Amino acid sequence: KALGRHAPHEAAELLQRGIRLADGFLEDTPEHKKLVLGLLSLLPPALIAARGYTAPELAGVFQRKLELAEQLGEWQTQFFTLYGMSMFHLGMGELDVAISLADHLLTMAEGSKEPIQRMMAHNALGTTLLFAGKPRQANEHLSAAIMLAGGIGTAGDQLGQMTGQDPLASQLGLCAIASNAIGHPERALALMQQAHERANA
Repeated sequence: KALGRHAPHEAAELLQRGIRLADGFLEDTPEHKKLVLGLLSLLPPALIAARGYTAPELAGVFQRKLELAEQLGEWQTQFFTLYGMSMFHLGMGELDVAISLADHLLTMAEGSKEPIQRMMAHNALGTTLLFAGKPRQANEHLSAAIMLAGGIGTAGDQLGQMTGQDPLASQLGLCAIASNAIGHPERALALMQQAHERANA
């Protein structure tokens, strides 16, 4: 709640200060790791809002967050972190890395019963493939993501808060681009209209 009263750059500074204090004054225990992991989980949205998807600090934040999640055995946090890393590398234009991470996400998600994780994996892979100039493959994954998005409920709102954009509106827009690129302009128009309605809902 306190962070909500601050501008994004101030929130990011507060979180970074909290991490430094935790590292400087607390012993390296599971409780310390959980505390730092919680702060690190709040930091990417603040950094993205303040400095964009390619904020240089994000690489280090995601890396440490992933390491702590692995040490604590927090599978879901690992998954969300890898998703963030994929989107970061996409923003940096490092498409091979982004696609590799998205492939790994899809492998992880295949063993999950949660539709949000499968949706996120298809979204990450579809988005990166589209930017890599592979619209046909992108269309398949983005279409799968759209189908799964209907079953995630309020989790979609939480994902939107984390990424700064509505996931379904984004998927519809990107799938429209992919559909047009592979010769389906009517479907592309319909998808774009749905994306517009979703974004303005």
